[in-house]
Amino acid sequence: MSSEISQEHDIQYRLLLKLYDDYYISAGWGATDWGVWSDEIGFDKATVAVAARSLIAQGMGQSTRHGELSLTSYGVLFAEKSGCAAPEIVQANKKCRSKILRALYDLKHQEQPVVTVQRELLMRSAAVSGEDFDRQRIILIDKDYVEKTVNGTYRLTDSGEQFVQKIPDTGQILSTYNALLGDTHNPRGRALRIGALICVVAEIEGWEVQPNVPTTGREYDFEFNRDKTRYVLECKWMAERLRPHLLEPLRKHVDSQPDRIGIFVSMAGFALETIRQTVKTALRCPILLFGPLDIDHLMNGRTTLVELIAKKQDALLVKGLAIVDGRSVSL
Repeated sequence: MSSEISQEHDIQYRLLLKLYDDYYISAGWGATDWGVWSDEIGFDKATVAVAARSLIAQGMGQSTRHGELSLTSYGVLFAEKSGCAAPEIVQANKKCRSKILRALYDLKHQEQPVVTVQRELLMRSAAVSGEDFDRQRIILIDKDYVEKTVNGTYRLTDSGEQFVQKIPDTGQILSTYNALLGDTHNPRGRALRIGALICVVAEIEGWEVQPNVPTTGREYDFEFNRDKTRYVLECKWMAERLRPHLLEPLRKHVDSQPDRIGIFVSMAGFALETIRQTVKTALRCPILLFGPLDIDHLMNGRTTLVELIAKKQDALLVKGLAIVDGRSVSL
């Protein structure tokens, strides 16, 4: 019975992913011919139909007037939050929604405020295409961040305004990061501040962040969660590459907490023996190593935290490799 349930969830997962991909590739809601679905996800039409009805019952899917299946806004958000969709696509969609909200906020708070905004003006202000705007506005309206008026214009709700005020300015993140690079004093303070910036990026990407995590015998800088996995973050900004003994406190903590994975950031890089020791103990106490180039790419928007962690975690736990600053190291 458990295997049947597992297969049913697998079919729903594949179908949800297919719908999500179609939703953002096509101009519509991702409604596709049933035969195409069956071929692409590898199950017969009857089995796919059962999965489709289940998605509809859960509020993630809806039947179109032509009898096709499409995602609801809840289905879109569920696909993003559950890890169904590719991280880079999710990140692009979240950025697009943030740009629309930010544009509404700026128009409302300029010297001559525009409270309700025409579609074309909002698209220009947010620098998004019509197709992107039409996809994302449905999500924003359902989340009660944006309201469409009877005249067809758009208004920022109180909830939307509060949300925008919590969205960090990515330009400010980069400015703060560049200022830290030029600050040669107070290495402990710099390390904490780079950790705080990483957590700001994590929050933008939808991670749950908890600062100052108390543990047995010490306190770690930050902890953040995603998809039921908890990551403990420690940062160092020293003059020399990190030696193995400085990794021991985090290693002991991760070793005693099987539900956690360690992330160690060293802005001076890592000694080769430190990296190899991390590979050697990966299955018992996994620790992902982030060097200065990794952080630079993250702060400059060349990659996302989701992408970096996924690549490093897969390499370490599946392939027995540590990826640091784009280079792979084995035992």
